[in-house]
Amino acid sequence: MLAGFAAAATGDWLLAIRCSPPGSGGFVAGVGCFAAAHLLWMAGQIREARPNMRAFIAAAIPLLLFAGVPLAQRLKPATAAAVVIYAAVSALGLAMAVGTRRRIYTAGIALLLFSDMMIGCRMLHVPGCGALVGPTYIAAQICLLRSCFCRREPRFRRRHGGGEG
Repeated sequence: MLAGFAAAATGDWLLAIRCSPPGSGGFVAGVGCFAAAHLLWMAGQIREARPNMRAFIAAAIPLLLFAGVPLAQRLKPATAAAVVIYAAVSALGLAMAVGTRRRIYTAGIALLLFSDMMIGCRMLHVPGCGALVGPTYIAAQICLLRSCFCRREPRFRRRHGGGEG
Protein backbone atom coordinates (compact mmCIF):
# COMPACT_ATOMS: atom_id res chain seq x y z
CA MET A 1 0.00 0.00 0.00
CA LEU A 2 2.77 2.43 0.88
CA ALA A 3 4.50 1.83 -2.47
CA GLY A 4 1.21 2.82 -4.10
CA PHE A 5 1.23 6.09 -2.19
CA ALA A 6 4.79 6.72 -3.40
CA ALA A 7 3.69 6.15 -7.00
CA ALA A 8 0.68 8.45 -6.50
CA ALA A 9 2.92 11.13 -4.97
CA THR A 10 5.19 10.91 -8.00
CA GLY A 11 2.16 11.30 -10.26
CA ASP A 12 1.03 14.29 -8.20
CA TRP A 13 4.46 15.85 -8.57
CA LEU A 14 4.44 15.39 -12.35
CA LEU A 15 0.85 16.52 -12.94
CA ALA A 16 -0.09 18.91 -10.15
CA ILE A 17 3.19 20.47 -9.09
CA ARG A 18 5.12 20.48 -12.37
CA CYS A 19 1.86 21.11 -14.27
CA SER A 20 2.89 18.87 -17.16
CA PRO A 21 0.62 19.78 -20.07
CA PRO A 22 -1.48 17.08 -21.76
CA GLY A 23 0.53 15.50 -24.53
CA SER A 24 3.88 15.96 -22.82
CA GLY A 25 6.08 13.15 -21.60
CA GLY A 26 5.57 14.34 -18.04
CA PHE A 27 1.80 14.02 -18.42
CA VAL A 28 2.04 10.46 -19.77
CA ALA A 29 4.50 9.56 -16.99
CA GLY A 30 2.16 11.07 -14.37
CA VAL A 31 -0.77 9.05 -15.67
CA GLY A 32 1.49 5.99 -15.64
CA CYS A 33 2.41 6.66 -12.01
CA PHE A 34 -1.26 6.76 -11.05
CA ALA A 35 -1.88 3.48 -12.91
CA ALA A 36 1.10 2.00 -11.05
CA ALA A 37 -0.40 3.22 -7.76
CA HIS A 38 -3.67 1.40 -8.52
CA LEU A 39 -1.77 -1.77 -9.47
CA LEU A 40 0.27 -1.63 -6.27
CA TRP A 41 -2.83 -1.08 -4.15
CA MET A 42 -4.51 -4.02 -5.90
CA ALA A 43 -1.45 -6.18 -5.26
CA GLY A 44 -1.76 -5.35 -1.59
CA GLN A 45 -5.36 -6.54 -1.59
CA ILE A 46 -5.01 -9.69 -3.71
CA ARG A 47 -4.66 -11.97 -0.67
CA GLU A 48 -7.93 -10.66 0.66
CA ALA A 49 -10.24 -10.76 -2.33
CA ARG A 50 -10.73 -11.06 -6.04
CA PRO A 51 -12.21 -8.31 -8.22
CA ASN A 52 -15.98 -8.01 -8.26
CA MET A 53 -16.78 -8.38 -11.97
CA ARG A 54 -20.12 -6.58 -11.71
CA ALA A 55 -18.35 -3.56 -10.23
CA PHE A 56 -15.70 -3.80 -12.95
CA ILE A 57 -18.28 -3.72 -15.74
CA ALA A 58 -20.26 -0.96 -14.04
CA ALA A 59 -17.13 1.20 -13.72
CA ALA A 60 -15.35 0.22 -16.93
CA ILE A 61 -18.13 1.07 -19.37
CA PRO A 62 -18.56 4.75 -18.42
CA LEU A 63 -14.86 5.30 -17.67
CA LEU A 64 -13.69 3.79 -20.96
CA LEU A 65 -16.36 5.59 -22.95
CA PHE A 66 -15.44 8.89 -21.32
CA ALA A 67 -11.69 8.38 -21.75
CA GLY A 68 -11.99 6.84 -25.20
CA VAL A 69 -14.35 9.26 -26.89
CA PRO A 70 -14.43 12.90 -25.70
CA LEU A 71 -11.02 12.90 -24.00
CA ALA A 72 -9.22 10.92 -26.70
CA GLN A 73 -10.39 13.40 -29.34
CA ARG A 74 -8.58 16.22 -27.53
CA LEU A 75 -5.35 14.36 -26.80
CA LYS A 76 -2.41 13.12 -28.82
CA PRO A 77 -2.63 9.38 -29.62
CA ALA A 78 0.02 8.30 -27.08
CA THR A 79 -1.56 10.40 -24.36
CA ALA A 80 -5.05 9.15 -25.25
CA ALA A 81 -3.81 5.55 -25.06
CA ALA A 82 -2.29 6.19 -21.62
CA VAL A 83 -5.54 7.74 -20.38
CA VAL A 84 -7.64 4.83 -21.71
CA ILE A 85 -5.29 2.28 -20.11
CA TYR A 86 -5.46 4.23 -16.84
CA ALA A 87 -9.28 4.21 -17.03
CA ALA A 88 -9.25 0.40 -17.40
CA VAL A 89 -6.82 -0.01 -14.50
CA SER A 90 -8.94 2.36 -12.39
CA ALA A 91 -12.08 0.32 -13.09
CA LEU A 92 -10.21 -2.83 -12.07
CA GLY A 93 -9.02 -1.05 -8.93
CA LEU A 94 -12.60 -0.23 -7.99
CA ALA A 95 -13.65 -3.81 -8.69
CA MET A 96 -10.88 -5.05 -6.40
CA ALA A 97 -11.90 -2.57 -3.69
CA VAL A 98 -15.51 -3.75 -3.86
CA GLY A 99 -14.26 -7.34 -3.72
CA THR A 100 -12.44 -6.67 -0.44
CA ARG A 101 -15.71 -5.38 1.08
CA ARG A 102 -13.63 -2.83 3.04
CA ARG A 103 -15.74 0.31 3.43
CA ILE A 104 -13.06 2.97 3.84
CA TYR A 105 -10.78 1.54 1.14
CA THR A 106 -13.69 1.27 -1.32
CA ALA A 107 -14.79 4.83 -0.54
CA GLY A 108 -11.23 6.05 -1.16
CA ILE A 109 -10.98 4.34 -4.55
CA ALA A 110 -14.46 5.55 -5.54
CA LEU A 111 -13.58 9.14 -4.58
CA LEU A 112 -10.35 8.82 -6.54
CA LEU A 113 -12.28 7.78 -9.64
CA PHE A 114 -14.70 10.68 -9.15
CA SER A 115 -11.75 13.06 -8.87
CA ASP A 116 -10.29 11.60 -12.08
CA MET A 117 -13.59 12.14 -13.87
CA MET A 118 -13.63 15.76 -12.69
CA ILE A 119 -10.07 16.21 -14.00
CA GLY A 120 -11.24 14.87 -17.36
CA CYS A 121 -14.23 17.21 -17.32
CA ARG A 122 -11.92 20.11 -16.51
CA MET A 123 -9.77 19.13 -19.53
CA LEU A 124 -12.96 19.29 -21.61
CA HIS A 125 -13.71 22.75 -20.12
CA VAL A 126 -16.92 21.68 -18.38
CA PRO A 127 -17.82 24.54 -16.02
CA GLY A 128 -17.65 23.93 -12.27
CA CYS A 129 -15.77 20.64 -12.37
CA GLY A 130 -12.37 22.10 -11.52
CA ALA A 131 -13.55 23.12 -8.06
CA LEU A 132 -14.41 19.51 -7.20
CA VAL A 133 -11.01 18.03 -8.07
CA GLY A 134 -9.01 19.10 -5.01
CA PRO A 135 -11.53 18.28 -2.27
CA THR A 136 -12.43 14.88 -3.69
CA TYR A 137 -8.79 13.96 -4.29
CA ILE A 138 -7.80 14.93 -0.75
CA ALA A 139 -10.79 13.02 0.67
CA ALA A 140 -9.75 9.98 -1.40
CA GLN A 141 -6.19 10.11 -0.10
CA ILE A 142 -7.41 10.48 3.49
CA CYS A 143 -9.66 7.42 3.10
CA LEU A 144 -6.86 5.38 1.51
CA LEU A 145 -4.36 6.38 4.20
CA ARG A 146 -6.90 5.60 6.91
CA SER A 147 -7.53 2.23 5.33
CA CYS A 148 -3.82 1.52 5.11
CA PHE A 149 -3.36 1.93 8.84
CA CYS A 150 -6.70 0.56 10.03
CA ARG A 151 -6.34 -3.06 11.15
CA ARG A 152 -10.02 -3.78 11.63
CA GLU A 153 -11.68 -1.79 8.93
CA PRO A 154 -15.49 -1.89 8.77
CA ARG A 155 -16.76 -4.25 6.07
CA PHE A 156 -19.79 -4.28 3.85
CA ARG A 157 -22.17 -7.02 4.93
CA ARG A 158 -23.32 -9.64 2.50
CA ARG A 159 -27.02 -9.68 1.85
CA HIS A 160 -28.78 -12.90 2.72
CA GLY A 161 -31.76 -14.37 0.95
CA GLY A 162 -32.14 -12.96 -2.56
CA GLY A 163 -28.57 -13.41 -3.80
CA GLU A 164 -26.30 -10.53 -4.70
CA GLY A 165 -27.93 -7.17 -4.95
